[in-house]
Amino acid sequence: ITDGDVVAMKPMKGWDLAFSPISTLLGAPRGAHAWLDNDELPFFMVGNQNGLQAYDGSTLADVTPVGFTAGTLDAGTWTMDNMGEIGISCFDVDGRINEYQPGGGGLATVVTNSPTAKAAFVTDEKFLFALAINGDPRAYAWCSQDERTVWTPTSLNSAGDLPINEVGLLMCGAKIKGGALLWTTTGLYFNEFVGRPDIYGSERAGNNCGII
Repeated sequence: ITDGDVVAMKPMKGWDLAFSPISTLLGAPRGAHAWLDNDELPFFMVGNQNGLQAYDGSTLADVTPVGFTAGTLDAGTWTMDNMGEIGISCFDVDGRINEYQPGGGGLATVVTNSPTAKAAFVTDEKFLFALAINGDPRAYAWCSQDERTVWTPTSLNSAGDLPINEVGLLMCGAKIKGGALLWTTTGLYFNEFVGRPDIYGSERAGNNCGII
């Protein structure tokens, strides 16, 4: 659309309802993730201070895992991703890493053998990362490649763990080409995928640039 000398892009088709008929969320959304299952069907998860819900294109269902520790309206953050078609989620107040099988009709469940964590995400190399594990805010770990239930490192798998040595505390992470970025309260680390035997190598990528 041209307005005098100004050219502006305008929305095409506008907004639409995410849930039709209108469904009610459990509380204030604190994280969300959308992905496709192996049959190319769309799925969507949304986390609130009260639990986890999943949408399969027609129904918004409560899939909160058993034993979930709720947060408060103004505190608590979900991190979410998918490992193949499996939805992965972690609520920092609850501390457990969950998996959700799309189309299964059941609740999310805790990933077997996984550590407790503040945040979780999946890299392009299909490693599930867990940050601030087991109460240590400066330690993180990853499962064996494409084996989300294998977390104890041995010579026969590719699981691993590393510490960081700085004043900041681990907060969250994200996949990038060739590895992963980890943000602390004060800095940034780059984890490069190097393969066996170390799997990932860590180096500081920035100071005074922590996540908000």
